[in-house]
Amino acid sequence: MPAGTVPVFFVLVFSTFSCFLLTIILAMKWKERRRRSVYSLRNLFFSLFLACIFLISAMIQGYITGYKLIFYRIAYTLFIGFLACSLFFLIQFGQEIFNVFKKSYNYHFIFIAILVILLILPNNYYGFPSDGKTDFGPSIRIFSSTLFVVYQTYLYALLAIKSFSAYLQVSDSYAKIGFMFIGISQVSMLANQFFLVLDVIAFTFWGNKGGYSIFTTIGWIFVGLFTFSSYMGLLLPGFLHRRELPNTSLEKVKSQLIEEDPIQVKIAEIHDRSLLVRCPTCKLTKEIVLKSELVYSIKIQEKDIMSITIEENIICPHRFQIYLDKNLQIRGFTPIDYFKG
Repeated sequence: MPAGTVPVFFVLVFSTFSCFLLTIILAMKWKERRRRSVYSLRNLFFSLFLACIFLISAMIQGYITGYKLIFYRIAYTLFIGFLACSLFFLIQFGQEIFNVFKKSYNYHFIFIAILVILLILPNNYYGFPSDGKTDFGPSIRIFSSTLFVVYQTYLYALLAIKSFSAYLQVSDSYAKIGFMFIGISQVSMLANQFFLVLDVIAFTFWGNKGGYSIFTTIGWIFVGLFTFSSYMGLLLPGFLHRRELPNTSLEKVKSQLIEEDPIQVKIAEIHDRSLLVRCPTCKLTKEIVLKSELVYSIKIQEKDIMSITIEENIICPHRFQIYLDKNLQIRGFTPIDYFKG
């Protein structure tokens, strides 16, 4: 077994165990919450778990026999195939949480299906034969692998941008922490892609004979960081709850107004306002009433936009944030009910 394979093997075992654990935990969370986003993530990590299992089996076969026989080719092909399938569930997650891929969902599904077929074709050889051909014709490895890497990079980069953008916009402490770690997880997978590309470059131009360079090991370490940050962001352990970012209370706003305003503007002079709100997830629309105190705090705030959390069962079973300007006009929505279970 090539020396470079050993560290990759142990990092891979850790990643496999992590994906299996997250699959079980997310399955239990989905049973409680019945959220499509958790359902998609459960399938995503289960796909990654199966992919890792097949890669481990391929490496063990290579270690036992000393050769990359037909079983290695089949197992490695299934590894790549399940890796590609996990992207479909990642798109489902992004569709609900970030409201992306709505119009292009079917196109992504077709593209991933074509990508999986290309990756599992017999002539998608796992290496680079010296004559450029496999037993089944010319190798399409370079084409399919490049397409796979570019597509993954696009998805991870888009979701990372959406995650950090949501982190800056929301005020709900649960969602803020969750979006931050989801963003870190996507950046980790971008780093994984970067180091795996470096490994291919080293193998191609410098003739790496070990099968795996140090870049592969570093890339899989970032996969471990991906699973860790996914756990932190998607499941929000209890110690993170105790470190919530404080929200400015209405009573604090009132006291500051009384101290700063000698006239002590009477909040009672501002009346309650009704607002028609639509859930961004299920599209159910309902009228809610904003109390005069809240209306007053919105109108005198320094920021042009203020976020308000709509708790579960006020409009529907979902929990989300709305963004209001000083004229009490809704400027946007963010679904956040996933982050509190």
